Amino acid sequence: MSSSKLIRWGGLLILVAGVSAATVGCTSVAMQQVELQAKPSPGKALVKFHRPPLLEMALGRFTIWDGEHLVGASANGTTVQYECDPGRHLFIVAAYPAKCSAVRAELKADGVYHIVAAPVPESLHRFPFIVQLDMTPVTEGSRWAELMPQLEGAFRPMAMDADGSAAYEAKHLPKIRRMIEDCNKGLWVGRLVEFPWLALP
Repeated sequence: MSSSKLIRWGGLLILVAGVSAATVGCTSVAMQQVELQAKPSPGKALVKFHRPPLLEMALGRFTIWDGEHLVGASANGTTVQYECDPGRHLFIVAAYPAKCSAVRAELKADGVYHIVAAPVPESLHRFPFIVQLDMTPVTEGSRWAELMPQLEGAFRPMAMDADGSAAYEAKHLPKIRRMIEDCNKGLWVGRLVEFPWLALP
């Protein structure tokens, strides 16, 4: 049984689909539906990667990394919840043949952070067809922040099954290490956001 509804954001329509499946997969990345987490465990930081399925976009799942650690696979209409230690992090969304995106951010203990991860609409109309992935940190007062209560209520909260994804992580780690090296050397060809982040209240 499935259902869907539309949310308007700026000039775009976002299709939010609800499905009954409890798990989704990206090659060998094992994801499972979980309860919506409002706050992190004491002393930790909580990062939520939201994937809005815009009507004109047609890209499958892509993976999310925290440095060399696999966070999970992002699918349309899902929120990947990720709890981690506070401090400096480099988040990467990776897919082929898309151009990847990265965010460097400083996370505080007990903070809740939101990232909207989606293809850039304009890149879907270019030739050759190479999608530009984008990660947008959500800041207080932004349009995404205003929509967040609706999106969190409509999207499926997901988390990765680490044991079921270990083989995928090991296989793709060399490629991610090269991406990290490119970021550190200033050779990154995708979008890189340096973000002195403050959690939403």
